[in-house]
Amino acid sequence: MEHAIDKSGGYGQPARAPLHTAERAALAIAAMACIGFGALGLATGSPSVPGYVGVVVLVAAGIWTLRRDPLPVWLAIALAVAVVVHLAGGLVNVGHDVLYNASIGPFSHSLQTHVLQYDHFAHAYASLVGTLTLWVLFAPAATAVGRRAALTLVALAALGIGGLNEMIEFISTLAHHGAHVGGYANTGWDLVCNCIGVSIGIALLASAPAVERRRVGARVRPRPAMSVRQWALVASASTTTVTAVVLAASRSGYSSSTDTVSLLGAPGTPYASLFRVLVVVFGCSAVLAADAVSRHAHARARGIATLVAIYGTGTALTGVVPKNPALGPHAAENLTHVAAAVGAGAALAVAMLVVARWGRTAWARRASALAFTITIVGALAFRLTWGSTVYGVVQRTLLATALVWLVALAVGGSRARAQALAGV
Repeated sequence: MEHAIDKSGGYGQPARAPLHTAERAALAIAAMACIGFGALGLATGSPSVPGYVGVVVLVAAGIWTLRRDPLPVWLAIALAVAVVVHLAGGLVNVGHDVLYNASIGPFSHSLQTHVLQYDHFAHAYASLVGTLTLWVLFAPAATAVGRRAALTLVALAALGIGGLNEMIEFISTLAHHGAHVGGYANTGWDLVCNCIGVSIGIALLASAPAVERRRVGARVRPRPAMSVRQWALVASASTTTVTAVVLAASRSGYSSSTDTVSLLGAPGTPYASLFRVLVVVFGCSAVLAADAVSRHAHARARGIATLVAIYGTGTALTGVVPKNPALGPHAAENLTHVAAAVGAGAALAVAMLVVARWGRTAWARRASALAFTITIVGALAFRLTWGSTVYGVVQRTLLATALVWLVALAVGGSRARAQALAGV
């Protein structure tokens, strides 16, 4: 009798590993996204809320059913991003239509579509992540059918899931009389973009045989649990981000591509007090998580913690002292707000540079170097694009880079500490 009985009583099935920190963080982000975007959809009268949220729940249930080992950190993060991309696309209004139909550039009559459209990117990205997820879930079976056959089956399964999504979209379209969904050309381009995403995923897997060796025949080592401070940062970051997206989409006359995020907290604007409170809470949670970020460095740990604490303090100050366009750029509170924001960003950029130089692990050094590069280039672009139609986009790129870097390193702080204690 060599078969194992798992905790649920299943015969011959391996026990399901508990969720590790990255999976829990991704699940929290997905839940907050469902609540935030779902509330926005209900507030704007969108009939698509049950369909979009239902797809997220269905996919999450499927992954949980098939999952035995913890998902890789990068995949957990990619899945959380896919949830946000999916929900925002269908429930955030841009002008008189949803984000899925937003586009840049002219319409091609021969192709019957815009060349650069959010819908195309979203379908390709979701199919890419779906392909990688299927491979991670089914990689242990690759030894039975062969790697090439397994890749083929994963590709066909990913394309089939994309087709199932189109069927759900078609049925929901009939239910609410075609709102937001195009016709034959839209469906065709959705399938084309699905195929592009699947092809990229298969190409990545085919060029990375180490993925299979890591996943087959070996259990993934459990990761250390996150502290309350780390969870507080993840929760506050996701809540503030979702709230900013919802407020920007629902505010009349506000453009996310042109206007800055600080205008969402300007005195007299709808829900400005709520947004400012969330910014203050996020800043305080960044201060509390400074120690977790500092664990990634062999040296300069105290300096990194100080820099992150300065970032958190400056961020909180921008919520306490909001920017008020009605007072003019040289008003004392506006100058204070700008100085706090610039100081916070500069402190975090230096922290990125320090981790890039003295980081304990290769991924921390590379992620920090990339974040630092984006921050420096973005800061220059932010200065040069003042008053342009992409000013808000540049600022959001800067803010997103800082937030993702901070949360990623804070979440990985427990593992970094464990490695330090083990002498790794």
